[in-house]
Amino acid sequence: MPKVLRTYTSNIRAWSVCCLVYCTVCGEKNDDDAKVCSNCGAPLYSPKRTSSRNDNCFGPREEWEEECFGVPHGNIIVGAFFGALLILIGIFWLLSLYYEWISVEKLWASIGPLFVILLGLLIVIGVLYQLSRR
Repeated sequence: MPKVLRTYTSNIRAWSVCCLVYCTVCGEKNDDDAKVCSNCGAPLYSPKRTSSRNDNCFGPREEWEEECFGVPHGNIIVGAFFGALLILIGIFWLLSLYYEWISVEKLWASIGPLFVILLGLLIVIGVLYQLSRR
């Protein structure tokens, strides 16, 4: 059995009797309350992370800050609603232009509804992207 595994298993058995921490650099036995190695001075424990992704300048966010009109993620729901509404308005606008005989003037006039449809699609895609990041 390798020395590391033997030491690990013997430490598990003797944990209640004696608590020792081994240095990862030189392998020296150290007391459990030691912060650095008594032989080489290397830190025995890795430093704790002080920041996380959700922290900001003013502390962690409260859950109520994520709500809009009392609905969790309400801003996403409102954005999806208005994006879908813009898409429908653009489609109906475009269909009303081509319901009768098609002419060159109507082709140039279709730029407005196409712009509205694209704007609505961009809003919906942005909302879906925000949902996928959470």
